[in-house]
Amino acid sequence: MDSGSMVCIAETTVADPTRLISEPVVLTRPLYGWENVHGTINNEGPYPLLTDETVYITYSGGDSRGYTYSIGMLSIPRGGDYLDASAWSKAITPVLNYRSVEGLCGAGHNSLFTDYDGNTWICYHAVASPVGHDVVSSAMHRVHFGRDGIPVFNLSPARDLREELTDVRLEVVVP
Repeated sequence: MDSGSMVCIAETTVADPTRLISEPVVLTRPLYGWENVHGTINNEGPYPLLTDETVYITYSGGDSRGYTYSIGMLSIPRGGDYLDASAWSKAITPVLNYRSVEGLCGAGHNSLFTDYDGNTWICYHAVASPVGHDVVSSAMHRVHFGRDGIPVFNLSPARDLREELTDVRLEVVVP
């Protein structure tokens, strides 16, 4: 029986990061419908995002050949037992999919980075439409963080906050 691709974690050492010193632990396997599209059973391409409070791992799931390819996310509090699969939380819906950003479908194989100004960015591949998806291109936009500190991946550049609105001042006068 094919159980598809899975995302695993294991311990290594700084001296030899190519050698595992613990047994691999499965963090996610394709269990949700969006991870099992068109006969694929797929969780792959993990990428970490570290904040002060939380370790996030994004991964790709679903049909890597089509517009339904999506990005999912795992999370665990910083300092948690990373080798305990039950300590991780898995988002039940994708954090980026074909409905997230207009004109981009099949988001997958992402990477995350921080620019010189401290902004977090996501890069991924995508297709322009659900039909005729034979041309894959790259996409990139800022990642925002909600009040709860959870990353928000689905803000397109058109919905991003304009620079002139980033410094808001309010004066309250109480009679």
